[in-house]
Amino acid sequence: MDDSPQVQEIVVGVDALPESGPALEWGAAEARHRGCLLRLVHAVDLGTATLSRRASAGATGLIEQSGRDLLAEAAAQVAARHPDLEIAAAVSTDEPAAALLDATGPYSLLVIGSRGRGGFSSLLLGSVSRRVAAHTECPVVVVHAPPAPAQGLSVLVGVLGEQDVPVVRFACATAALRGAPVRALHTWSAVADAGHMVPLVDSLDEEEREHTALLSRTVEAGRGDFPRSQVVLDVVGGPAAAALVEASAHASLLVVGAPRRGRMGRLGMHLGSVVHAVLHHAHCPVAVVPVG
Repeated sequence: MDDSPQVQEIVVGVDALPESGPALEWGAAEARHRGCLLRLVHAVDLGTATLSRRASAGATGLIEQSGRDLLAEAAAQVAARHPDLEIAAAVSTDEPAAALLDATGPYSLLVIGSRGRGGFSSLLLGSVSRRVAAHTECPVVVVHAPPAPAQGLSVLVGVLGEQDVPVVRFACATAALRGAPVRALHTWSAVADAGHMVPLVDSLDEEEREHTALLSRTVEAGRGDFPRSQVVLDVVGGPAAAALVEASAHASLLVVGAPRRGRMGRLGMHLGSVVHAVLHHAHCPVAVVPVG
């Protein structure tokens, strides 16, 4: 599979309204930018419908109809703001994370809110990191309550190493749609294991040059299809999570990579600490791109 396939549809996990509003609007705007289908997905909780065999059929029907009504309202809201957008909607009776995973593929971009209620109540950030972002084949965008206007803001991408070429490529593609610059940020620390400082100034200077060269190589490899992209390279000292969170205050989107480690018990994996931290604390929407 191509490590950075072209996005052909935007899938938005719709919970309750208006809670899903920011994610819904971000996903609709992204579908308009990319000229692709917007697919709305809602998972219904049928747990209470199984308490009584006699009541289950009727209760199931009511719950599923409630989900369809919710999606119809969400689609109407989107259509009012984006009348030319192609919209599809589907209600799933699977549990929320599985519903989203089943609705997406390698050519999707999944958009979800940072807090859930109702059909996606389990999709609080900790669960997103374990159940969705760690397992999906496609990038996942987590949208916090209404993001700041993106006009004039850069797309920020966190670069750990050369494995992040697909992450840079996604950031450049997204920025190109908006005519926005890209800021590629790489961090390093002079503190070695066990808290010991690297002893020589010359060694520090050489290490910083190596990190700068690493960032440059990775960006050049990732921007191949977008040679005219304006990319600013930024190498800073200190913890990666703190630097990315701070820089996200001046970005329209923060893009980070997460290792693709296989499905090993589809519901039981965690993302790295940096990704988990930015999902919680970033000032703008966060895109998690699977790598490896």
